[in-house]
Amino acid sequence: MAKTNDEMMQQIRAKAGCPDAKPTDCACSGNGQTQYDCPGPTVTLWESTGKKCIKADSDKDSTWAKHPNKWDYPADTASDCSTVNIEPGSYDCTKVKVAGSTPVKYLPHEFKNPSAGYNAKYDSEAWCTQKSCYVDPCKCNMKDMSASSWFKKTDGSTMYYSGNKCGAPYEFKAALCSGQTTKAKCIGDTGCNWLAGTASGGKRSFELSALALVLVATLL
Repeated sequence: MAKTNDEMMQQIRAKAGCPDAKPTDCACSGNGQTQYDCPGPTVTLWESTGKKCIKADSDKDSTWAKHPNKWDYPADTASDCSTVNIEPGSYDCTKVKVAGSTPVKYLPHEFKNPSAGYNAKYDSEAWCTQKSCYVDPCKCNMKDMSASSWFKKTDGSTMYYSGNKCGAPYEFKAALCSGQTTKAKCIGDTGCNWLAGTASGGKRSFELSALALVLVATLL
């Protein structure tokens, strides 16, 4: 069965070393990344002249494989809720739909600006333009905290972000635990719980009893 939202948040806090934390408020904690002078716009693919950058481990293609040398992002990315974060190094945020295509097709993508295959508005998916910021799960009571794949702490540990903190709406999707037909596969899915004694006719019967909160994302 799918884990409840409370179970997911408890799991995050346990990993963060504060399993008993019960925060009643939340604050943005900043991205904590090392800043440096940005290279020019021909490298960053955004107007970076005279600005500070940080390195983001963003996706280079539809499989979410990473760029070999990371990407130069604005230094204030997800530090607070004051601005919409841009995603210049994200495939999903810069892909270009073929007009009128059904099913949806995309132009050949390239990380080059300008290019017909590169969306410099960085808004190809809805999550790309949602405000979010990094938070401390031990001190944040938001219900949508998610692990970042774009950034890590300086010690290599996981960072978490929240869109709800910045006013983004709840976004739910069902945890598809019914597809996990063995105990090993079920417990290998962080959104699922294995319940003993529910097998029937040689096959386990599954029941989706809750919606697991998932902020579809980015970022970050």
